[in-house]
Amino acid sequence: MQTEMRLRGLKFRYLISDDPSVLLKARSTIQEGRHLLIFADGNSGVSESRHKKVAIDFLANRIYVRTGIGLLAYLLKVPVVPLSHRIMDERYRLSYGAPIVRDKNEQREFFISRCMQGLYNFLAIEIDDQPWKWECWGYLHEMNCYDIVAYTAELAHKDKEQTCIKLKLNGRKGCFNRKYFCYKFL
Repeated sequence: MQTEMRLRGLKFRYLISDDPSVLLKARSTIQEGRHLLIFADGNSGVSESRHKKVAIDFLANRIYVRTGIGLLAYLLKVPVVPLSHRIMDERYRLSYGAPIVRDKNEQREFFISRCMQGLYNFLAIEIDDQPWKWECWGYLHEMNCYDIVAYTAELAHKDKEQTCIKLKLNGRKGCFNRKYFCYKFL
């Protein structure tokens, strides 16, 4: 994509989410009249602390996600448009969700929560039929995004046929419960 943009004489620049001044740079980009594409699902950024995240529902669980996109949209009064792609017939096909727009008198925390929930609702719909296409599952672990559910005997029997995948981990047999995202050695 970068090569294609250069060949067409189009300009772009990267803003790195780990940069403490990324919000200021994003604001400048918007004020210049440029579009800002943010990858929400990687969940990287300047803080791993859970108290700086918002809890949202995602698929069959509750996760904690960064708030930067919602905060930026709130402060700059710009809409957030969920965007995804699929490859069909060797071509990229874009799909987009309804714009998430700040209501005139909406409180900051409420908008941020609603915005992030809307983004992840869109993602859930996009990957529902093919979850392996989302490449960022590992970030849920690395970035302290969810509470780990203790694997109990009750979970082992609950929806066992649908949720339990038997596999070996370090040479030992076990069951991976994909609903609760946990593993139990047998």
